[in-house]
Amino acid sequence: MGGGESPYDEFGYIKAGKVFHLDGINKGTTDGSWVDLVGGNVFENNGAVSNDTYFYFSNNGYLIGTSHYGTIDYTVETCFAPDAQFKGMVFQSGKDQTAGTNIVLYQYLDDGLFLSKIPFYVLNPVVGNNTVSLNDNIGVQNGVTISRSTRSDWWAAVDNFLIGLNMYGNGAKRMYYTGKIYSIRFYDRRLTAEEILHNQQVDNARFNLGLSI
Repeated sequence: MGGGESPYDEFGYIKAGKVFHLDGINKGTTDGSWVDLVGGNVFENNGAVSNDTYFYFSNNGYLIGTSHYGTIDYTVETCFAPDAQFKGMVFQSGKDQTAGTNIVLYQYLDDGLFLSKIPFYVLNPVVGNNTVSLNDNIGVQNGVTISRSTRSDWWAAVDNFLIGLNMYGNGAKRMYYTGKIYSIRFYDRRLTAEEILHNQQVDNARFNLGLSI
C-alpha cells in the first residue's frame, strides 16, 4: 500500500537532479559559514550577517567557496531580496578555464544573466523579495515567465565561487551586493515550468516572502 519514493526533498523542493543547495534556514553549520547541503562545499564568511532565514550582505560582506561550473542543461534557482536596484553580481560560481562556463546571477539595469554564453533573461524590477528560476527553456520570476535578454556573454573573473561579490578586471576590481540571499539551488537538468512553479511556491512559504505565486 502506498507508494514509492517522494519526489520532494526534506524541505519540499523537487529532488531529482538537485546538485547544489544553499538554504538560509538550514545553513549546514552554526559557525557563521554556509554549507552546500548536497556536496558539502563550505563557504567562508567574510562579513555577511547570518539571520534566521537568510544571509544579509552589506558593508562589503561576502562569502567564498570552491567553484561549481555547471552546463547549459542546468536550472539555477535563487531566492534573494536586494535593498535597491543595483549593478553587480548576486553570485558567480567560478571560471572554468577549459570549457569557459560558469553560473552567475547578475543584475545590470533590468537584465539578469545566468549561465555564461546562454541564456540571459530580463528580470523585472528586483528590489525586495524575489524567487527566480532560469534554464535554457524558460525563465520564471515570482511565478511569472520572463523574456530573454539580448545582452552579450558574461564570464566570472576568478576561480572561486563568490556570493555577494563581483570580481572583475582579472580580480583587481570589486563590486558588492547589498541585501538578503535566502537560497541558491542548482539542478543538473532543465526543470519544467510546473516543477519551477512548485519550487517557487515552496520558497514563498518557507521564507515568508509574501509573494502572489
